[in-house]
Amino acid sequence: MDGKFVYVGREPKCGCAVGIITDNGDEDTGQCVTEFIADGLIISRVSWQEYVEKVSEEKTFMACPHAQDQPISAAQSNNSLQPT
Repeated sequence: MDGKFVYVGREPKCGCAVGIITDNGDEDTGQCVTEFIADGLIISRVSWQEYVEKVSEEKTFMACPHAQDQPISAAQSNNSLQPT
């Protein structure tokens, strides 16, 4: 997936990845990242390769044990990465 990137939203207190979206360069991507920011997440943009090899392999990936009582926004639950 050369040239593809993923936005990762992390909880600021613990660093767990709790939101992800493929950067398709469209309005939906922008809206999702905006929701991540509104939810107080720290945003990073990583290559598809880094996402596959590192982020998705993190022990707490999309299963933060530190934020169990926090509601999940629509953006955070939209974790279907569809490479194009």
